[in-house]
Amino acid sequence: MIKFFLGVVVGIGLFVLACYLFVTRGGIFMGTDTKPLPLEQTIAGAAITASIGKSADDPSPLPADETNLLAGAKIYMQACAGCHGRLDQASSSAKGFYPLPPHLLPPGTGVTDDPVGATYWVVKNGIRFSIAI
Repeated sequence: MIKFFLGVVVGIGLFVLACYLFVTRGGIFMGTDTKPLPLEQTIAGAAITASIGKSADDPSPLPADETNLLAGAKIYMQACAGCHGRLDQASSSAKGFYPLPPHLLPPGTGVTDDPVGATYWVVKNGIRFSIAI
């Protein structure tokens, strides 16, 4: 029985060592012009969804009146449009970002189908490993 457990431990250790050597010896190219690593999008998406959690069901803390919408548009143009693009115009400065920031206004679909609470959470907290203001 001891030999079995020793074999399992040695097997796991060899697997971890092989993975480490593969990654550190250039087995994975980390440039921004490559496809995401296996499960990268799935894991990142699950982490974002878990972080937002029940906040997605929250109502907007501000009424959607003309004053607030105009103030939000002004803030978007000053702080967000540089990366997320302007109306009918994608951002040229965000081409080197990884992952690419989504285009939030037409012609892209952006976040128009996201719950209000989720959008508010992302704007308020930002998303890790992306540029936050």
